[in-house]
Amino acid sequence: MPSGYKPLAVIPRSKTSWQQQRIDRIQPCVFDKNFTVCIPNRQDWEDNGIILNDDAVCFTDGSRFEQTGLSGAGVYNQTDGEEFILPLGRHTSVFQAEVYALLYCARLENLVNRNNSSVAICCDSLAAINAVSAFKALLAWWLML
Repeated sequence: MPSGYKPLAVIPRSKTSWQQQRIDRIQPCVFDKNFTVCIPNRQDWEDNGIILNDDAVCFTDGSRFEQTGLSGAGVYNQTDGEEFILPLGRHTSVFQAEVYALLYCARLENLVNRNNSSVAICCDSLAAINAVSAFKALLAWWLML
């Protein structure tokens, strides 16, 4: 250690890597192909012609604030009035935040435990929707490494 510097703390070495110690890392998840993707056309959006007759309705979003470089994701379960704000730090792209929000929403315990229920997850990222629906995001946990 260079002279003049003092250690702030002695941290014992762990046998697990730092990636395994992160708590914000998304875990690998496997979905059955028991979902459909519905992308309304522009006219439906403009006319407010979108009707969601599902048992539960959720909204997801991901973003990055360029001035600070911080990213995050959000999930809102409209049916149960739950809101989840998920800070993702400086090294996460908007796409990664969008995928993270979708996967986080799909794994919400109170939605998973709704047997034989229809759940609508609304997302504004076509790229994230396509990635998840093509099963490219099933191993997206590596995006958060």
